[in-house]
Amino acid sequence: MPAQQRHLLSPQLWGYLFKHLPASGWNILALPELQQQSTVDAATALAADKVQLAARWQALQQLTPSGPLIIIVQGEAAGAWHALMMEQDELNIAAIVSIGAYLKDPAQQRQLQQQMTNLRVPVLDLLTGADHLWSVSDSQRRQQLARTQYNPLYRQRYLPEMHYHSSQQEWLFKEIYGWLSSLGF
Repeated sequence: MPAQQRHLLSPQLWGYLFKHLPASGWNILALPELQQQSTVDAATALAADKVQLAARWQALQQLTPSGPLIIIVQGEAAGAWHALMMEQDELNIAAIVSIGAYLKDPAQQRQLQQQMTNLRVPVLDLLTGADHLWSVSDSQRRQQLARTQYNPLYRQRYLPEMHYHSSQQEWLFKEIYGWLSSLGF
């Protein structure tokens, strides 16, 4: 699931993944971006995002996909996924690749740090030079939390030179594919 205002088949990240993950044996099911919320209250907007994500996930479950279900999500949608996964353990997600996760509200952003490092599924926290400032600035805190909680399921990679240009997509793909392979997927 791409970040807000990024197309699923954009040459910036998603188009490359859609082409190369199936070539490596993966099936891809794409979820469209979240609908923008008109509310000004951050808690209400996040709750609405979680409702949208849960509904889309339930619809996806009806397709009965074979193999493990791994979420690759970006930006604010990634933050909403982490919040949803903390509330609903029954989502049956095998792993999550989170690219530049953040939430707009400062209090929610602080909670996101805990949520990302407390999940009971493997998490790859990818950060690039093109991501939202909060996702990058909070990265050290997330690493510290994962260490103090002895969470072996949390991994973080900071790719400061990565800017989602089409020439750099292979690099990001290899990070994701290598991590998934190391987990046995």
